[in-house]
Amino acid sequence: MKHMVTLLALLFTSTAHAQFADDFNRADELLNATSWTKATGGASALLAVDNNQVESDGVESARRLYTAPDQGSANMYAHADVAGFTGRGNPRVASIVVRAQGDQDYLWIGVSNTGVVECGQRVANSDTTYFTAGGATNPDALRIEAEGTNVRCYEDDGAGGWTLLETENSVSVFASETSAGLVTALGTDAVPLWDNYETGALNADDGSLLLLDY
Repeated sequence: MKHMVTLLALLFTSTAHAQFADDFNRADELLNATSWTKATGGASALLAVDNNQVESDGVESARRLYTAPDQGSANMYAHADVAGFTGRGNPRVASIVVRAQGDQDYLWIGVSNTGVVECGQRVANSDTTYFTAGGATNPDALRIEAEGTNVRCYEDDGAGGWTLLETENSVSVFASETSAGLVTALGTDAVPLWDNYETGALNADDGSLLLLDY
């Protein structure tokens, strides 16, 4: 089911409380050198902080998960600015994830090299897509929320808020997982991907975004 509504601050009475944020404004390093954790496993695709943003590092196309510090709630959100489109490939090869169980199991949102947004779930290395935009929207930022069995996918509205693209109401996978982060399977080096990442627990009374500090 597709929804195209813009979230307005006046419609909500509660907020999502930021708990971990990274603006990547530091010296170049592998992403997992500071705060982030690279998931164990056979995948070796790398992410790095380069030019004060997250870029692909190396040319290995095997999938790799990087998790932010765990905020301890499965009712959670994650969002990030899109650093660029060129070189991305399809949306799922470089995505923002929540409820991550491992590098083959998580909920995700991403954007393609042509500016088309998709969101979905990956279970046992197989993707199910909840939503694909009908054309290029070239978003400045993307956000995904998980609350109970509901998963909500957003892009920025260009005015400091979010446009709800999709709500899935019966998502049962990974219901108790509390990890969020970034996934890459990009086989191209030095592709700008993300900036200004944030994740945290959703407000228990609502779960919807009111205002953000980026």
